[in-house]
Amino acid sequence: AGLAVRRACLGRAGSDMETARRALAALAQVGYPLSSALAAALETAHPAPIGAGGYSLEAAFARLENNQQSDIPARDVISVRPNIAMARGAFLPEACDYMIAAAAPRLQRGEIVLDDKSARVHQHRTAWASSFHAGSSDLPLVVMTDRLAGIVGLPLEQAEPLSVLRYRRDEEYRAHHDFLGPDEEDLKRRGQRMRTGLIYLNDGYEGGETHFLAPDIKVAGGVGDVLVFDNIDEKGAPDISARHAGLAVRAGEKWLASVWFRDRPYTP
Repeated sequence: AGLAVRRACLGRAGSDMETARRALAALAQVGYPLSSALAAALETAHPAPIGAGGYSLEAAFARLENNQQSDIPARDVISVRPNIAMARGAFLPEACDYMIAAAAPRLQRGEIVLDDKSARVHQHRTAWASSFHAGSSDLPLVVMTDRLAGIVGLPLEQAEPLSVLRYRRDEEYRAHHDFLGPDEEDLKRRGQRMRTGLIYLNDGYEGGETHFLAPDIKVAGGVGDVLVFDNIDEKGAPDISARHAGLAVRAGEKWLASVWFRDRPYTP
């Protein structure tokens, strides 16, 4: 339903305003988190041209089989050390909406691993998260993770499960590293988290920048932008300069999708 409304807002071929309005009413009734934003966008939308046509299912499957990603955008370098780059407009708004819709019913308070190696809810991380492991993912999410892998520049096989994060007002993720410590069992089993890919899924909020502390760089992305940064240096050692925080949101809600990439094929 969210995709139907978003396609109408953007005037995509084959979209229908009446269908979008009915879908929007249903979304509002169940408390879909983007209902208000979609309603505002629909008010100023221009209907798709009559007879603009739809999509070809055969062409969609052919693209999946060929796995063509010739439209991968270039990354703009933000910093050399730590290695940070941004790919602008890498994901369509519909794809971002899809990830939010898939995650919204499954959100739980994000956990962190404490010194005793237990994972618990903690004030260090007050955001909410939903991870899509093999048993809970679907084809669109796999395709989106594959696209992210192309942007990040590493094989899909090295990707951990896609996670979607929601930060409401005053929620944050305080300063941390994404790499694993030398005594962590996960490092021995699955390898190091060498690179991180973040997809910005929405706009209309204040604050919430990704703050790299050592170089004092604050990054704010638009819908569909992808932030890529390395967690290890050129020798493969943990890069402490990549310490970063998700700053507190001052107004609205911030949604992100996140994937960590290992230095070898990831095994669940």
